[in-house]
Amino acid sequence: MRYVLYALLALSAAAMLKAVELDPPRLSYTVHFSHSYVDGGYVVNPDPIISTTTYVSWYGFYMSHWELWDLSSYQSPERSGKYNNSRQYRIELCNYAAGYTAPLDKFGLPLKWSVQAKYTQYPHRRSYRKMTNGHIRDHHVKGEQLASFFRFNNILPESFKVKFLPTIEIDYQPLSYYWLIKGHSNLYYQYNDRIRIGVNQTLYTKPSRAHYASTKHTGYAITSMTATPYVRYKLSENLSLRVYVGFAAALEQHTRDIWRKNALNNRRNHWCGASITYNF
Repeated sequence: MRYVLYALLALSAAAMLKAVELDPPRLSYTVHFSHSYVDGGYVVNPDPIISTTTYVSWYGFYMSHWELWDLSSYQSPERSGKYNNSRQYRIELCNYAAGYTAPLDKFGLPLKWSVQAKYTQYPHRRSYRKMTNGHIRDHHVKGEQLASFFRFNNILPESFKVKFLPTIEIDYQPLSYYWLIKGHSNLYYQYNDRIRIGVNQTLYTKPSRAHYASTKHTGYAITSMTATPYVRYKLSENLSLRVYVGFAAALEQHTRDIWRKNALNNRRNHWCGASITYNF
């Protein structure tokens, strides 16, 4: 009887999904240039980088691959050994993600809910650990992440020309046993069919990987905020260009003090870049 009930529930869910209009399949490829790599407001790589993103979705299910490439070896004496790396024109880090987006907005709720698993590799970073037998074991640094995204629809009145789309992201790092909550938002004005002017914003909380690595502190707080004003221009039906400038501020005292200890990470950081995306 129990298995019959499970089968009926599965058939009912399938029927409901079939009844709604799901998003069609999509494939996109993005090439992104930035004059530095900043994670959570913290400067990880102070020199220019190029990243690529491949994304494919199929009626709610999606997969993506992201790579970041160094454009310089940044072996300069004035950095006193910080950020030294010889991986010029090679991958600095990459990640693989897969997930599913439930179309809750099709059932009257004002949001979509996504669950995602992500695997990250850092090819140039190695971790060393002394074993009980005295041997030193080293391996490439990696990370796993489980995430949940609550992507809300526009919360401003439809009569407004400005749109505001907030997202709540909840992450869990299985290997490090900690949670992280981020608050994202996209505020934009659609000037015409081709031009969009907006700003992306993110609030970060402790403990996150970027701040934990830089501050060695796990107290709960809103640690930093990033804001990225941008202009997106639609070159054609499938091709778009985006240029932006980003700013970051440390909002918590301990994080601010740690950032100030490094000339590259002070109270406020800024960066700029551009990307081109092809959708089909």
